[in-house]
Formats: sequence, structure tokens, C-alpha cells
Amino acid sequence: MVGGFISKATISRPFFRKLALNNGLQLLFAVAMLGSLYFVITCIHWCFLPLSFMRAQAYTFNNYFTFCLSSFPNNAGIASGLTAFSLCDRICYEL
Repeated sequence: MVGGFISKATISRPFFRKLALNNGLQLLFAVAMLGSLYFVITCIHWCFLPLSFMRAQAYTFNNYFTFCLSSFPNNAGIASGLTAFSLCDRICYEL
């Protein structure tokens, strides 16, 4: 839900700029998670970084889903299926 709230708050921003910033944040979270693998061994750390990564992924999904629904309103079912498969499933399976 946090990704949806942040997405709604940034609805007036340019589409590709906010997604580029979000992808950079996701990359930063992934590098921080891998880089701190040997240095920090606490439960809080291993809960915070994946949670931050999943919030950024929810933000990306909400933006792409809104973009698809506004671009193709007659094909809302297909747009939701393609967005869900191409973004969430692909990211989750690759990690």
C-alpha cells in the first residue's frame, strides 16, 4: 500500500523521470543488500532492505498499471495481466 500512496502523491510528475529515479533506488537497495551481506547480520537489516525493495516494486507496478489503463482503456483486462506478468512476476522470479 505504501507504493500506491507514493504513486498517488507523485501522479503529476513526468512518467519516465519518476520511473528512472525509482529504478535507481531499486538498484541502490539491491547493491546495499548484497554489499552488506558479510558486514551486517541482524534481523532488522534483513527485514528493512527487502521491504524497501518491495515498496519500490509496488510503486513501479502502480505507475505502469495506471499508464497502461490510461493508454488502453478498452483492453483493461489484458493491460492488467500483461503489467502484472511483465513486472511483478519477472522481477520476483529473477531475484
